[in-house]
Amino acid sequence: MKKNATFLEKLDRVLSPIGSKLGNQIHLKAISTGMMFGLPFIVVGSLFLIFANPPINLELYDPETANFFVRFLASWKEFAVAHYDTLTAPYNMTMGIFGLICAFGIAYSLARDYQLNAAMNGMMSVSIFMLVAANSVEGQISTEFLGTNGLFVAIIIGLIVVEVTRLIDRLNWKITMPDLSQQRSLLLSIHYCLCSLILF
Repeated sequence: MKKNATFLEKLDRVLSPIGSKLGNQIHLKAISTGMMFGLPFIVVGSLFLIFANPPINLELYDPETANFFVRFLASWKEFAVAHYDTLTAPYNMTMGIFGLICAFGIAYSLARDYQLNAAMNGMMSVSIFMLVAANSVEGQISTEFLGTNGLFVAIIIGLIVVEVTRLIDRLNWKITMPDLSQQRSLLLSIHYCLCSLILF
């Protein structure tokens, strides 16, 4: 037991500083915080998915031998099958766009840590993610990669958008208009138009 305790203590001494440094790394913190944005949507979407898939196999269901509870499950299953698209719509609009939510959340969190305009960076990240992941199929937007399938792309885009915006700020690339010096919000919008043009 003492040998095991000594080994665990040594492992703790070696790994704790590494874990602490990784935990405080600004990009990893932004990914962690940004993905937490999607947690409430995951919970809501999962509840509707459970409701749309009751735990019963109708092929094994016999109404003559079934009790009240099994009959209730069978009725629920029949209702769920008949209205499956309607019942899974909340799931598709929560878990189905999890990548999109994370693209906003990661960019928002990283921009906030850098003390940039968090909301604007989040929206630019969403726009670029849609451009990359939401292909047009027969005039309709495909949602195939807006969920977890496009999560890795969402992480990369969320980080890149903020880093490019930060670089533009550091290089002091700005559009200045003397007549608009008092209208800070308009100047800020023009500045982020430049960032968007460079990113696109």
